[in-house]
Amino acid sequence: MLGQRRARYHNKLLLLIMEIVIIVVSDDTVLFGTNLNSRFLTAKYIIIMSMFCFILIKVFLDRTYISIKVLRIALAMMLLVMMSAAINNDIRFGYIYRCVLIMTALLFTTVINFHDFAYYYDKIMKVLAIASLVGFALSVSSHILLDLFPMILNSANMEFYNLFITVVPKHTGGFARNFGVFREPGVFQMFLIIGLLFQMFVLIKPNIKVQILYIVALVTTFSTTGYIALIFVSILYLIKKNRFKGEKHSKAIVIICLSLIFIYLSLFTDFIFKQEYGSVFGKFANNNSTSVVARLASVVVNLRLFLNSPIWGVGVTNVDIQFAPLVQSILGIYTIHNTNTVLWQLAAYGSIFTSLWIYGIYKLCWVMGGEKIEVLLLFIILNVLLFGENLAYSLITNILVFYGLSAK
Repeated sequence: MLGQRRARYHNKLLLLIMEIVIIVVSDDTVLFGTNLNSRFLTAKYIIIMSMFCFILIKVFLDRTYISIKVLRIALAMMLLVMMSAAINNDIRFGYIYRCVLIMTALLFTTVINFHDFAYYYDKIMKVLAIASLVGFALSVSSHILLDLFPMILNSANMEFYNLFITVVPKHTGGFARNFGVFREPGVFQMFLIIGLLFQMFVLIKPNIKVQILYIVALVTTFSTTGYIALIFVSILYLIKKNRFKGEKHSKAIVIICLSLIFIYLSLFTDFIFKQEYGSVFGKFANNNSTSVVARLASVVVNLRLFLNSPIWGVGVTNVDIQFAPLVQSILGIYTIHNTNTVLWQLAAYGSIFTSLWIYGIYKLCWVMGGEKIEVLLLFIILNVLLFGENLAYSLITNILVFYGLSAK
């Protein structure tokens, strides 16, 4: 009995550590994703590849059954990635790393069921959300306390106070925004939205306080994509079937909180609509907004590149090199920010790979939603998130795709 308890404890601890790696040790954070110190980037690759090797050994020793169908899809996706590299004469480490992410996602979703993944994801994000709000509060009140923490630089030479489980930009460039530990507020909001969806559809005992925590943290990111996604989440929340006693009451509390926050920010602050501050929706009135141009360019230019090689894509390097000049020639504004996950993959790897990816996202929506309208709204929400940031090299998105692909 004692041995079984220890085994369960070790398994829980192991899963917690792996999920911390998935969320924190990734391309999505300042420390490991955009840190100017290359040692942290090297550490990221070593840690993720070590986790891949560990899970592979565990699967082999435990003789874990792997679905032949899902394995074939994973192998097909890796073959398509490498075919794109070969056909475009574009041999670089990024292709191998992407294959490692795909295989890690396959193995992880094989050994960890979806509910356990969502449970520990929620635990980690709750801590990160609380820490982010502490950091955000300090950023608008006390830089004296922030000066006690070490500084880190990202790849754009932007300075951050490193609070270890959250970061705070030294220069806000207008008004403070909540980054969490992530490289952009727009990336942080995506992780928060996923946490909200897990609370709504996956966890057996959802917590209204945690949902409000996620919403407050999301609001402080002032991410346009996050706010749009949150509108669809609110609609979904209202129409979804109640899964437990008291959920109707919880829905009312969440919607009232959202309404009061939006009304206050709209009427008494410049954060929502005022163009001069680069606010959440004010940027749409600014034709020169870098954010708006990047989102538009990520659609137009990626589709243009895709048409050059619809089956295999033009390769990662060609997308990186040709994106900015094409934006300049088509839209007349220079930007290097290619922010659309799905269309970036369509341009880089082609239609077959991207179709398998989208199919995984679609199946994931069926895993979480039980009704067609729920599935539709979930699909819209996830694509809104993937529209705002390029998360192709994020382990979390690859894992979500394979939870969809492995669903019966």
